Amino acid sequence: MNAFTLINRNLIEIRSGGWAVLFRKSLTITRLTLSPLIGGVVVLVCYALSPFVMIRFGHLYTSRIGHLCYNMDNYLAARRERGSKEWGVFKTDGRISNKAIYFLWKQQERIFFTGFAGFPIWFLQTLMPGSRLLISWRNEMHPDVSCISATPTNVCLSNSDEIKGSKLMHAHGITSPFICLHNRDSAYLDHYGSDGNVHDYRDFDFSDFEPAIQKITASGTMAVRLGEMTKSEYRIENPKFVSITGPKRSDFSDVYLIEKCQFFVGGATGFSSVSSLFRKPQLLVNYTPFRLHELSAWAADSLVVPKKLYKTSESRYLHFSEMAALSYDIHYKGDFFGDLGLRVVDNSPEEIADAIVEMQARITGKWFDSVVQQQLQDSFWDSVSGVSHADTIRHHLRITLSSTFLERNQSLI
Repeated sequence: MNAFTLINRNLIEIRSGGWAVLFRKSLTITRLTLSPLIGGVVVLVCYALSPFVMIRFGHLYTSRIGHLCYNMDNYLAARRERGSKEWGVFKTDGRISNKAIYFLWKQQERIFFTGFAGFPIWFLQTLMPGSRLLISWRNEMHPDVSCISATPTNVCLSNSDEIKGSKLMHAHGITSPFICLHNRDSAYLDHYGSDGNVHDYRDFDFSDFEPAIQKITASGTMAVRLGEMTKSEYRIENPKFVSITGPKRSDFSDVYLIEKCQFFVGGATGFSSVSSLFRKPQLLVNYTPFRLHELSAWAADSLVVPKKLYKTSESRYLHFSEMAALSYDIHYKGDFFGDLGLRVVDNSPEEIADAIVEMQARITGKWFDSVVQQQLQDSFWDSVSGVSHADTIRHHLRITLSSTFLERNQSLI
C-alpha cells in the first residue's frame, strides 16, 4: 500500500466516522511518535546507569494464570542463579488473572510493575532485540524445559495471610489433611474469552472424581473443589467434601488452599501452575497433549495420568512413545487430534481414583512399587528414551506416570 492510498483511506474513515475516529487516529499517531522517543530516552538512561544499577524490561502476561505463575517464577529463578542484583521492570496485561499471585510478585525484591515499561519494551523489541536490557522471553521467562521446581520456591505467605487463611478454612469447615481438586471445562473461557486456540480436548467432567472422593474421604482426608468458573455445580452427600467455587472462592482462597493442601489434583491447565509455585507435588489427570519436555513446567515429584488417543483408521490406541512423538502445535487453530484421525479418550473414574490413592501413599512415604510396577516403569521410560529431555524429567525432577495407570494400560508401552 503506497502513501497516497494510505492517506486517502484514513481521510475516508475520518469523514465517515467523524470526530471520534479523528480523535482515535490522533492518539495512535501520537503514540507511534512518542514511543520511539520516550522509549529511546529511557533505554539511553538505563545504559548510562548500567555500571551502577542494571534495569531490565519485560512483559508479564497476567491475563492467563499459567503465564502469571510460570513466567515470573522462571525469571526469578534465573536471576537468582546468576546472582544478579538487577531490577526487573514489567509491563502487564489489562487483566490480572489472580491478584493474590500478582501481589506476591509485587513483594519481591527489585521487581516493579508499570505500564510505562511499554515504551522501552517497544523500543528494544523493535530496534534492539538483542539488548541485554530486554528480559528474554524464551531463555528467561518461558524456556522449553525448566527445572525451577527442583529449586527453592520464590514465594512465601505472610503472617497476615496465615491468619486470614486460617479463618477461611474454619469458615468452610476445612481441616487437615485435605487435597484440592480441579477440572478444566468450557466455563472459564466462555466468560473471559479464548485466545483463539482450540484446547477443548483438555476438558473433563468433575463428576469423574466421585469414586476418588469417596475413597479419599473414607480414609479421613477431606476433598476440596477449586475453580473460579464451573460449568455445573457438583453435589454429593459427603461431609468431607467442600466446594470453594464461584462466589464462594477468591483469588486468595485458591492460592492459600493449594499452598496448604496435601497435594493438588488437576489437568493440563494454567491453574495447575499455582501448585508448582509452592513446589507442591501434583497429580495431573486427563493430561494431554503428552509432550514429555512440557512436564518440566510442573512440580518435582509429580505424578501423571495421560489421556489416551485412539487411532480410528487402525482401531487401536497409540502407544505412549507415539503420543510423545506427535508434532503438536499449541497455536493450531483447528481440531489437532481430530484432524489426525485421533479420538481423545478421558481417564476412567476408576483410573483417577487409583491414581489419587497412589499419590497420597507416595506423599506420605507409604508407596513402594511392586516388582511388576517397577518393570513397567522401566519399560515405559525405555520406550521414550529417545524423546528430548526424558532423562531430566525422570531423574532430575522425578516426574513419572502413575504405576496403577501403567498396570491398567500395559499395552500402551
